[in-house]
Amino acid sequence: MNNLLFRFDPDTKEAVEIVLIDFQIMREACPSMELAYCIYSSTTTKFREKHLHEMLQLYADEFRRHCDVVGVEYLPGFSYEALQRRFHRAKLMGAVLGIQFLPIVLKDALDAPDMEKFSQDKELSEMMISAMGTRPTEQYKERLYELIKELHNEGVI
Repeated sequence: MNNLLFRFDPDTKEAVEIVLIDFQIMREACPSMELAYCIYSSTTTKFREKHLHEMLQLYADEFRRHCDVVGVEYLPGFSYEALQRRFHRAKLMGAVLGIQFLPIVLKDALDAPDMEKFSQDKELSEMMISAMGTRPTEQYKERLYELIKELHNEGVI
């Protein structure tokens, strides 16, 4: 699962830096899939309509900056335009993965399941049922409806 780490300004208490960390399987893969998963599980349609291009541009800029810092070459053909194309191709899979974890993302912190109690061999569906409870919340249904409508309007589904 991806994690977002925040650094807050001690005076204003506002987030001044956010870093995406992926603690899952280590493998070489297209970053747009993980980016799509993170964006679709963590943001609303309204937010994406307003900020998606800005987020992708920031990702591309930071990717290049970090490659420069550590002295590695960019991915072959990497550009903001290429990231946009790859992100568009990754939208459906990213949204499907994001939807799977949406019940956990939307769960009130006090009602969230204790993930430490789930063993490695438990099925994801069992974890989702526990996280969601017996019925989907209105917030979940609204986010799901908006996401499906968004993907349809963009010609993804």
